Order: sequence, then C-alpha cells, then structure tokens
Amino acid sequence: MMADYSIHVLEYCAVPQYHKSGVHYGAHNQGYIKLPYCYVVIQGHGHVAMVDVGYNHKDYGGYLGDKFGATNWHPPRTVLAELGLTPEDVDTVFISHAHFDHFGNVEDFPNATFYMQREEIEKWVWAMTLPERMRWVMIAVDPADILRGVGLAAQGRLRLVEGSVENVLPGIDLHLAREGHDRKQMQLADVEELLIGPGFLGDLAGHHRPGQTKIAVLALSRIANFDDLDPLKLEPGVDLVMVRPGEAIPGDAQLVIIPGSKSTRGDLAFMRAQGWDIDIQAHVRRGGHVLGICGGYQMLGGSVADPDGIEGSPGVTPGLGLLN
Repeated sequence: MMADYSIHVLEYCAVPQYHKSGVHYGAHNQGYIKLPYCYVVIQGHGHVAMVDVGYNHKDYGGYLGDKFGATNWHPPRTVLAELGLTPEDVDTVFISHAHFDHFGNVEDFPNATFYMQREEIEKWVWAMTLPERMRWVMIAVDPADILRGVGLAAQGRLRLVEGSVENVLPGIDLHLAREGHDRKQMQLADVEELLIGPGFLGDLAGHHRPGQTKIAVLALSRIANFDDLDPLKLEPGVDLVMVRPGEAIPGDAQLVIIPGSKSTRGDLAFMRAQGWDIDIQAHVRRGGHVLGICGGYQMLGGSVADPDGIEGSPGVTPGLGLLN
C-alpha cells in the first residue's frame, strides 16, 4: 500500500555543528556533524499529509531555535513550494510528539486535521503545572504550542489517538512508540521503513539489517526507565523491536527483555492479558533467552508479593516461574 504514496523528507533548517555523540551513541570526541531539522510530506490517495510541522522562528520558538543552534530557517510556504504545494494543500498532519521543532507551526496549516497521541498533549499540560524547580522538563517545549493544540481541539481539528489506530489514511497506521526520545511519541507504521537514515520520523526511524541480533522488548503498560534501552537501539548489530499490546513476541527473537515497571504486579497481569507469558514460555523452550530489568527481574521468579500495598492493593501475584 505504501507504494501508492510518494514520500519526501524536507529540510527547513539545520544545526551546522552538532556534537556527533548527541546523535550516535558512544561517538564521544569524534567531532561534529550537520543536524537537519525536517518534516515529511506524504502524497497519495487524494491526500497531502505531513509528519510534524517544524517550528516558527519567532517569539519563544525563535528563542528555542537560537538556543539549539538552528540556522537557515525557512517557512513552510517556501519549503513546500519545492514540491509545488502550499500549506493550504495539506489536509492531514501526524504529530510525532510536541517538542517545539515538531509541533511549533500549526497555525501555518489552516485546512489540516491533526493527529496526536492523547497522552502526549495531556502530559504536557500537566508538566506546565509543575513547580518552577521542575520546569526543566519543558526544555524543548513551547507552552504556546500546547495551547495552540488545545485551540485545534476547540476548532474540531484535533484527533487524539489512544495507542494504535489502523487506516487513518488508506494503508497508514499509527502506533504509540514509547521507545522514542519522548515516551508518548507516535510513529507511522511502514513509512519509516521507506526512509534512509535516522531521525526523520520524529527522531525514531530504524532499519533492520541482515545478521542483526533481534531483541524483543515488552512495552509494559507502566514501563519505567524506558530510555535504559537507548544504547541497545543504537548498536549496529542489534535489531531492537518493541512488542506492543496485542502483538505477539516475534518467534525469531534471540532475547526477550522485560523492562522495569512502576507497578510490577499490575504489569504481570497486563503481560498475561496480552498472552506474553505463553509466548515467553515457548521462547524459552526454543532455547531463547530472557532478561529482566528491575521489576522485570522480579517477574521472572515464582511470585511477587506486595503485602503493604506499596504499588497498589496488597497481595501476591504468581510470577513467570523462570527463576527459583
């Protein structure tokens, strides 16, 4: 189906000298690279869609652009003209996440309906209520962009997505991507496989290469320390796959990782609801390996007890029984 679309990655500004280690894990003291700021234009089936809208180099958006060293900024009207399009031609926008360089230009697209993960905009509204000492979490977010997102909702032009949605446009599915650098991030299935190089689709695009070790990570409902796995994602010999709710653990995975959880017993129940406990037992019978991190390690035992109700109601939940 994706063959029916044309896909263009358009650079609208760039950081000319960016530390290579900021993009490639472990590349310390290896100099600088150009870091392009881009959005994606998808055309087909009578639609003009975009992934993200960049930022507007004025007011606080301009301040953030300057702060991060962005130069040579061009407005969407200039950039889209390279494809013979105008901002008014865009009917659909998929917002990967609400950082200023992805969600900072919604006003330039007056005819577009915007899609975004519900949790993404809700959590940024919550972050805006935090005490001053916690405002560092907003380092890459313009509060005015979040308010403009609420304005889109008032206009009936914002569609909030709960997890995964299929065929938003013909052949285009949306998924929650907690493995991105914003754990409420959204990705488009199949589109990222057609792009070359990392970072274009909401800083998330990845690629499988022959000979890689496939590692499956369970996307628990209360996953903790989700960015612990970022180094694995950047290893050239590793194909890191996030297994989302409703999906089976890939049969060809050599390693299954159960990450940490903010509610270990709750996520044990969640795992069983997905059938992952059965998948893990089959994986072990085939000679596969399982790694538990923090709460995930506790799940590997015979039971998990919370007699004082620290993470929820008091009680004991049977574990996976892989450790004695």
